[in-house]
Formats: sequence, structure tokens, C-alpha cells
Amino acid sequence: LRGVQVRDYPDHTLRMAMIYLDNQSEAVNDKLIPILAQHKINAVLVMSNYIQWDSAPALHVPQGSTKEQARNLVALARLNLIEPIPLLETLGHSEWLFANNQNRDLLQDPTVPKPWVYDPLSARTYQVLFPILDELIDIFEPDYIHIGHDEVRNVHSFPSSPAGLQLGFGQLFLQDTQKLHDYLQT
Repeated sequence: LRGVQVRDYPDHTLRMAMIYLDNQSEAVNDKLIPILAQHKINAVLVMSNYIQWDSAPALHVPQGSTKEQARNLVALARLNLIEPIPLLETLGHSEWLFANNQNRDLLQDPTVPKPWVYDPLSARTYQVLFPILDELIDIFEPDYIHIGHDEVRNVHSFPSSPAGLQLGFGQLFLQDTQKLHDYLQT
């Protein structure tokens, strides 16, 4: 008899896919998550920018998901042994924070035609952002949160304010990351 050795375990500890959460994604995600589980995916990065936040009702957009839809996705993922990791875009890709023409005072350059980056030097930025992060934690009860922080300078120049220019991009980026880290550690 010939012997064989079957190795049926994944090469990587974390095997992740990215999925979107909006008011139309439930039908897709309800079918996709079990398929991902069958293919040994054990985490999903969930784009969570447009959840209908209680702390920021002025940011609600028609395509935004409800918190109930978000909780359903979390439950389905965990039922399929997939860890849902919320992604809330911060600093770059933060156009969601300016939905419905809100929070324009949080832009470092209020003259930009497309809001993209918030002002990490504004205390009010975090007065708006931290309650949203609290809601995200309440929904997902996550071990991890992905804060985005990519493509900060892809749409327009950053930093652009005199104070921001004086500090420089690297320092602003690090300060914002540290502030978010410190808040999330509590």
C-alpha cells in the first residue's frame, strides 16, 4: 500500500476578505459569508463608514446601513467562524464625515471641492469621531479596528493649513494615529 500525507490547514493564520456594508449589501453578504467560510477565510474587513450613527444623524445617507443590519452581519460572520473587523476610514478617505455637506469646519482647507481629509489639529474632529467609534465598538465588539489612514494626499494637498504645514505630513499623520490609538485603548 502506498502512503500519502494529507495536509489540510492554511498557510496563513489570518485569511481575510473585504466586504461592504450598506443598506443593499445584506442579500449579497448573507450568501457570501458562508462561501468565504468554506474557503477557510476567517476574517472579514467590513467597510463601515456609512452606518446610520446615532451620534451623527446629519451624516445619514440613503445607502447607509442601519445598526441592526450591521449587527446582523456581525452575528452571521461569527456564526460562520469569521471574525468581523470594522473599517472606519479616518484621516484619508474620510469623505463620509462630510456627507450631506456636514462638518465642513473640520477640513484643513475648506476651499477644496471634494472633502477627503479631516483636520487632525481640530479638537472638534475628535468630538465628532470618538462617539462614532464608540458606536462601532458597541456594534462589533471587535478585537481590532481598522482606521484606514491611506491615500491621505491622493485627492488634494495635505497638510494645507499654516499650522499643519508647520508640523508637516509625517507629524500630523503620527499624531492622529496616536490619538486614535490612545482613545481606542481605553
